[in-house]
Amino acid sequence: MTIQFTAPELINLNSKTLPSINTDLFSIGLILLHASIGLPPYYNINTPYHLIDLVSNLKVFDILERESINILDNNLIIKELLIMIIIKRSNLNDVIDYFNKFNEINCKI
Repeated sequence: MTIQFTAPELINLNSKTLPSINTDLFSIGLILLHASIGLPPYYNINTPYHLIDLVSNLKVFDILERESINILDNNLIIKELLIMIIIKRSNLNDVIDYFNKFNEINCKI
């Protein structure tokens, strides 16, 4: 398990949560964040304890540097998708609906 791409509920050793579609979707969101800003999540965190604390408390957006925030602000479709997946923890159907909304708009153009 790569902690920086792990859903918070899987880090808690007392949790009985098993990997699922929702935890995988969360990891996909972090991979998409990595692809969007060119840096892995929590790339500048050096201590395992601090990393676990940040992951457990969903702080990935809170520690982004200004340049990374600007990249996301310049692509609001991706930013909203990342917020849906990482912060709001939307389910797969909601993410598919989000994509379909843009597909419908593009078909009308």
